[in-house]
Amino acid sequence: SEKSNKYGSYQNFGSLKVSTGHSSKSNYIRTLDLTTATGTVSYTTNGVEYTRQYIASNPAQVIAVRYAASQGGKLNLTFTLVPGVSGSMTYSNGEGYFSGKLDVVSYNSRFKVVNTGGSLSSKSNGITVSGADEVVIYLAGVTDFDNTKSTYVSGATAEDLANTVSRRLDEA
Repeated sequence: SEKSNKYGSYQNFGSLKVSTGHSSKSNYIRTLDLTTATGTVSYTTNGVEYTRQYIASNPAQVIAVRYAASQGGKLNLTFTLVPGVSGSMTYSNGEGYFSGKLDVVSYNSRFKVVNTGGSLSSKSNGITVSGADEVVIYLAGVTDFDNTKSTYVSGATAEDLANTVSRRLDEA
């Protein structure tokens, strides 16, 4: 018989999906700079060079992604966050979030879109930025898992988890 594991098992926390609308790309380059801990992707479409830079900050407990283009007003992006387990997304005021509970462990994730130039709109299916010069995404997630406790959970409430994620984004 199969053993039950009431504490769950490894689950994908979620995925941040980004739609650029670019069907063809040239001069595609990916780099990882170990001295700055920055991942970069750059490519050209219709004579415009687009760049994405990624960094994960352990002290801030956030991931930041910066989008830029060689010409102003060329960034048109749609962001959706997909939970790794069942759950629904909520998008409002340039932020998206989900939360829930596995058998024992509770979780919360949130991302914030900050655009320079252009416009931003939040709809039920994601967040869209149109005509921006630059866009920065801040992403944070948290669980109440605590391997120092006999129950493996910290005792944090769903509200505690939501407040922790919101604080991390506000401070980023």
